[in-house]
Amino acid sequence: MDHDQARSRVASKLNTADSSLPTTGQPRSFFDLPVEIRLAVYEHFAYIPPKPKWSTKKAEDLWAVQLGGDINKQTAKDTVPTENHPTTEDDTTALTARKNFEAHQLITATRHSLLLTCKSVHAEWAPLFWSTATVTLGSTAQTDPATFERQFVARVDEYKLRSIRHLVYCPLRWRPQVRGLPVTTESDCDHSGVLKLGRVLQTYPSLLSGLKGLKVIFQPKGLLPTHYVLNARAGETPGDKWTAMDPGGDWDAFVHMMNGGEGAAAAAAAAAWKAERTIEFEAFRVVPEGGVYCWIAARWELTCRPKRPDQRMQVRIAATGEE
Repeated sequence: MDHDQARSRVASKLNTADSSLPTTGQPRSFFDLPVEIRLAVYEHFAYIPPKPKWSTKKAEDLWAVQLGGDINKQTAKDTVPTENHPTTEDDTTALTARKNFEAHQLITATRHSLLLTCKSVHAEWAPLFWSTATVTLGSTAQTDPATFERQFVARVDEYKLRSIRHLVYCPLRWRPQVRGLPVTTESDCDHSGVLKLGRVLQTYPSLLSGLKGLKVIFQPKGLLPTHYVLNARAGETPGDKWTAMDPGGDWDAFVHMMNGGEGAAAAAAAAAWKAERTIEFEAFRVVPEGGVYCWIAARWELTCRPKRPDQRMQVRIAATGEE
């Protein structure tokens, strides 16, 4: 739902409510309004404008390859990069990007402020807040899966866990603090964190039951190591660069954890999550206007979604025993 749809829905409900309110007693506070109108107001903040993505790379210098096949037998759908030239419709001006960024910041701040208004607003707004938010882990040293479990999952009400629909984990390996600030290694992926997230999802089936999508995204910082270079002359394929990033198969083990384990909830979820793998390559050119010298893997993304639309309901019934 975008802003215009939210505004029209609120306006229609307000117009309907005006005729039903007594002329002698207008509502004095927000909670004097019917619950339907209050929920319509909350829905105005359910849509989060997309956060602008800043990149110094041109479209023709990026090549995304989606891997298919079995978990341990990956093949690339496309093995030859195509030249993608941006059109004028795709161009985002600095002014538009700034407006989108400000809108994103404003809505995000307001959404969090509503949770802190009072207990009554929190109770009404929290389910919609968590169902429309994207929980992001790994962006700092304090948001690893272990801390997420200890400080959030183990403490919050179960209905909040069931309300979470989208989860993103960026498994950067954080080193001890340097000059008072935690830093990450340039090219290390925290594979142990990926496995820890899988164990958290197994331990708390209420969290797994509500998810509509889960992404694990590894994007190294700094200079990329040479083993991420796609050596086509040596017969390498894009799928080989997935193995270069995950030589121990920990990401595949994570998918197996999503689709297996012990207990009734895991039995209902068995083989029920579809995993898609995508690698984004960046072009390396000897000179800015020259041809592509080589392609370097720069971003790995694992996307997990329920195979069936009713999967989340089945897992919830298995986890709680209620229909």
